[in-house]
Amino acid sequence: MSEYGPIDFNEDFIVARHGIKPTVEDLASEEFKGISENGVELARQQAHEWLGLLKNAPETSVLLLSPTSEQIRAKSSMRVMANEMKTIVSQDEELGISVITEEDFADPKLTYNEMIKTIISKLNEQPDKKFVISAPLFIRGFALGPDRWMDKKGKPTKYLIDVLARNNKNEQAGLEDWIKNEGHLGDLEGPNPTQVAEEHIDGIQKLANFAGKYVPERPLIIGAIGHSWNLDALAIYLANNRKVDMEGLSKVGGSMIKEMEPITLMSDQYGPKLKYGDRLEMLVEDYGK
Repeated sequence: MSEYGPIDFNEDFIVARHGIKPTVEDLASEEFKGISENGVELARQQAHEWLGLLKNAPETSVLLLSPTSEQIRAKSSMRVMANEMKTIVSQDEELGISVITEEDFADPKLTYNEMIKTIISKLNEQPDKKFVISAPLFIRGFALGPDRWMDKKGKPTKYLIDVLARNNKNEQAGLEDWIKNEGHLGDLEGPNPTQVAEEHIDGIQKLANFAGKYVPERPLIIGAIGHSWNLDALAIYLANNRKVDMEGLSKVGGSMIKEMEPITLMSDQYGPKLKYGDRLEMLVEDYGK
């Protein structure tokens, strides 16, 4: 059973899987480590959709790009999107959006609190504008390890090795197996799918609570980057009345999340709406502000 749920969750968010990993055919980006050149382009394309959410959000809203896993491909994907958003808004002042990236506040000479003050001062300089703030931070709920899918040395856990082995290394079949066995394979203990989903929500909520202390008057949207299986569990949990099972997997399209495919939970006059790529759009009655 999960140590979290049910969670009183009321933050708008958008979360996506990281960009495409490099292969022999799709070489690694030199600028953005951990993702391929096609992965960079995919993240740039997705930046337009995320920026569109902010454009349609209430006045003075802030899109905080922050929660990621410990993996460099997650952080790189977020940085690609932030840079693309900065380019977009620089070419269209009518959007009324400003973008703050790490280069605008990260300085080894500054303390953590001083960097926060730098960000807040930039917000205060333009009180009527909407903002994107990119500050990729490792949030434990989004992690691959240690002891979720990877051990302390960064190697796959015995549970993950066995799940993939008994499914001929097919990741889709492995996902289904994980959901069915709920993290139990004989004497092996893996992550519980429901707890994984709730740990993601808990991480988003804690970050939103922290950020809200500094910008209490501004509506927040949390933007995050994570990983398959983890985010598959999250999508199922949200769409399936907090249950991660095979019926829920069917509700969200039956297949693994694709690279940079977004899951959004946004509130409007009708209530909180869950949207998952082009697969699903539905009201979620037990969440919302």
